[in-house]
Amino acid sequence: MKTPRTLANQAEGKAPERPLSNLRDCLKALTADNLAILAELERQATEINKAIQTQKSNIKNAVLLFISEVIREYEVTAEDVLAIQRKTEKSTKPAIALKFRDPENHDNIWSGRGARPRWLTDRIKLNRSPFVEAATSDNENDAVRLNERLAKGLV
Repeated sequence: MKTPRTLANQAEGKAPERPLSNLRDCLKALTADNLAILAELERQATEINKAIQTQKSNIKNAVLLFISEVIREYEVTAEDVLAIQRKTEKSTKPAIALKFRDPENHDNIWSGRGARPRWLTDRIKLNRSPFVEAATSDNENDAVRLNERLAKGLV
């Protein structure tokens, strides 16, 4: 399709413009520049990663040297270290999630497991509202169900 400018150039006897070839030349120049910049950045990134690995290795070697000196000085054995590791592995039980809290005293909490806590029993005996609140937003449905059961005297 001929544009008005192309038609005007032809009428004046000028050579037709080649805007597409100019754009291609500009794109080639930009692409070449960008590729050169990209190559330089990748080279720098490689150097930085090597420097990071070198520093990590230096730190690890210093730590290992320190540990070996402590082991030698205090006569620590591998069995001593493994015994400590076994103790810590056994003692890492997941905590039972807190589900319910006394609305009047937030120190009174209940996980919803086991016997009903005394604070809840006392609230019921004293004809106070036995309702409890959810300890976290995850437990709101549990609190609603418990309050319904408490109101019916089922708990």
